[in-house]
Amino acid sequence: MAIIITGYSKTDLDGKHSYSSIQKLQFTSGGKSFSLLNNVINNAVLQVEVKAPGSLYLYSNDGKLVWQKQFNTGLQNIDLAVPKGIYFLKGKDAVEKILVQ
Repeated sequence: MAIIITGYSKTDLDGKHSYSSIQKLQFTSGGKSFSLLNNVINNAVLQVEVKAPGSLYLYSNDGKLVWQKQFNTGLQNIDLAVPKGIYFLKGKDAVEKILVQ
């Protein structure tokens, strides 16, 4: 998040000064298109909050694509019937590490 406080002064041709009011501008980043609610999986269910509809890709630790699925926005409970190990969940703007135990 960035906060910018701004104002200005001006001088007319006749030398008269005037000042603007001070304004506070606040910017927040768009954020990631998804976030994990759990990245350590013990019960084979991965919970993902999808913030923008789109595809998610699950990759194994050696870079192989395990699956690709389309999701709408909202909380998604994803069944991860995969062997134990480290995986990576990739969306359009983020990658998250997952440990399946």
